[in-house]
Amino acid sequence: MAAKTQAITLTKQSIDSLNSVLSLYSTVLDRIIPWGTFNNTIKELDRYRDDYSNESGQLVNEIKNLMNRAQSCYDDATQSIYNWCSVAKQLLEKYFKIFDNRQSNAFQQIKEILIMVLAEGVKHMGAGQDKLNESSTSFNNAAGKLSTLYTRFNNEFDSKSSYYLGKVDQIRKEAYASAAAGAIAGPFGLLIAYAIAAGTVEGKLIPELNQKLNEVKNFFNHLKSLITQADGDIDSTKNKLRAEISNIGELKTQAEASKTVIEMDELDALREAILSSVKTLINQCDDYQRNHGRKH
Repeated sequence: MAAKTQAITLTKQSIDSLNSVLSLYSTVLDRIIPWGTFNNTIKELDRYRDDYSNESGQLVNEIKNLMNRAQSCYDDATQSIYNWCSVAKQLLEKYFKIFDNRQSNAFQQIKEILIMVLAEGVKHMGAGQDKLNESSTSFNNAAGKLSTLYTRFNNEFDSKSSYYLGKVDQIRKEAYASAAAGAIAGPFGLLIAYAIAAGTVEGKLIPELNQKLNEVKNFFNHLKSLITQADGDIDSTKNKLRAEISNIGELKTQAEASKTVIEMDELDALREAILSSVKTLINQCDDYQRNHGRKH
């Protein structure tokens, strides 16, 4: 009797463990990573392209590529879970007929289906875990490059740097050229126009330049904080997923090794123990597929 109780418990634990993994994907990972914010930020990256050097621009492009890579890998991870949901639903829905038909080999059918669902879970969830690792690596690399970029900005935007002085020189040339072109009539017209231009440059345009450069630095610093947070959140969830997927593998091994047979008169106890969890898992699969759609 103890062995049969253990077999029922093992079956329920297996379904519950699958529910836990799917819940981590659908209610944790999908919510902790602000993909909408990242997508908008990626679009904004080009807005500042005239405000930093070509060398910094190369770093910005590398950061953009890494962020796109992070999302692509995350999408691949969700696709793996989507594919597993398709398989799991088809198999688990057979449980209802097995319980209703009450054939003599009912438990053997239930066990075989459970092992297949677990095996597919290990395969697809493991693939998803690999893609999450790649996504996290891309985030981590992007954060590193953003640190390098921020240091470069501090050097470029320093008031004594050749980049900054070049920007100021450009502003002055444009302002004085405009002043010469629009000089007021009279013997002192050109001097007055130059004086106005000088006041505009020193009093307005250069402070505006400084403000704009600080805006650029703040934008990329904020992006780094977002990416660092996302990387940390993925890492934390990955550890939980790794433990759950390992547990699923162990449960699969136990189910395969079990020689216990549940007789017909004990099917109701098994049904009562697992059917609620099976329904929850099927519903979770439906919700996950509805929320993510088919990407490939």
